[in-house]
Amino acid sequence: MSVGAPDFYTQSLASIVGWEVEKIAVDIVAQTVSKLAVDIASQSLQELAVKITSQAVTLDVNLVASQVTLDVNVINSVLDVNVTNSVINVQGDVNVTNDVLNVNIQSQTADISVVVSNTASVSIDAQTVDLNVKQELRLGKYLRWQNFDSSEGDSDLDIYSSKWGFYLPRGARGYIRAIRFMIKNTSGSDATVMVAVSIDPTYPPLKSVSVTVPSSQTDYATTNFNIFLWWPFESIYITIKSNIDGVYALGKYNMWGQGGMKDDTDSLYCPWVEIAWLYYPTGDIPVSGIVNTVRIPLATSKAGGVSTVVYPDQEQDLAIITVPGIARFIRLYQDSGTPNDIRFRIVVDDNDIMSFTVGELMKYQETTNTAGGIVVARYDTTNQKYAIFINAEVEFRKNLKIYAYNYSDTTITCSAFVLYSRLV
Repeated sequence: MSVGAPDFYTQSLASIVGWEVEKIAVDIVAQTVSKLAVDIASQSLQELAVKITSQAVTLDVNLVASQVTLDVNVINSVLDVNVTNSVINVQGDVNVTNDVLNVNIQSQTADISVVVSNTASVSIDAQTVDLNVKQELRLGKYLRWQNFDSSEGDSDLDIYSSKWGFYLPRGARGYIRAIRFMIKNTSGSDATVMVAVSIDPTYPPLKSVSVTVPSSQTDYATTNFNIFLWWPFESIYITIKSNIDGVYALGKYNMWGQGGMKDDTDSLYCPWVEIAWLYYPTGDIPVSGIVNTVRIPLATSKAGGVSTVVYPDQEQDLAIITVPGIARFIRLYQDSGTPNDIRFRIVVDDNDIMSFTVGELMKYQETTNTAGGIVVARYDTTNQKYAIFINAEVEFRKNLKIYAYNYSDTTITCSAFVLYSRLV
């Protein structure tokens, strides 16, 4: 069957009707084509190849088939793909050199792999979705972070007699350009001040930097410590120390729980600190929504269990867990003193959830063997030995910490043992 070419210069309409048409080739060369509509009704259309070379074009494609293989290669400014079907199996390979890609998928089952070099907005309404996102490496942003405004500082922290520090438990990953403190020198001589960084207060320093603070710096001024270190850890502990007396770091009072440390213990005072990071790469893909079911393997582990001496009027950590998990069983032990000499404190994700002494718990229990989530398992005032069992589950996303504070005038040995399921 032979078909003559339609006269598009006169905008005529060509219609092809036949029982069997193996191949049709249409080649249009024109200065202007305002609209091209193609409607194919066929039981066995195997391939449709369309190539359009145009400065500006609007392409609408409506596919109705039991199975569709769609390959799209677009060099354009905007690409919108909307697939609505619960029956058709759509396998799409989309390669876009583009500024904006919007994808809206409504399907019972969808497998999506996204490689992004700029900005992506993905909206998914599906029962089962496997989403793999790969982000290209980009240059980061410069972030200057402070724990509080230096103008609010009101305390002179002696960095010669005590080692002061600041603990940031989360969000420390990045390239650390510098760490800054507000320092003044009233000693009359030049002083050497050292800043050291470690993962947390229980780890040794991974790097230390020393600078000379001149004797002329008698008023507080920002002092720069160049770290120049890629920090791959989630937490960071920063300490500062002077080699002579009369050198102070600016601090603030009543900052309990804000990360302030003195001689590796918590303190009401917090030194002012500023961290200059190069991190937060551009082009990140924010993810938000509701996750119905997440299957995460669990591994049983333990923490603590070591006898620790708690000195008078001081608080000591007994057990620290820095991974997500669920505590199944906690045992607290006090081997001397009165029932009210030791206050145990349990912190979840840096928030206090429990604080008590053995004596306070006994007020709410009729016997030493009371069943329940929290039990005073041993109450021996004769030998001054006390034990507390916590059988209630305690969930934590970031960390679980247990401390003991000694109200007495003598040292008391305590311990905490935690049996927990670690989320890995």
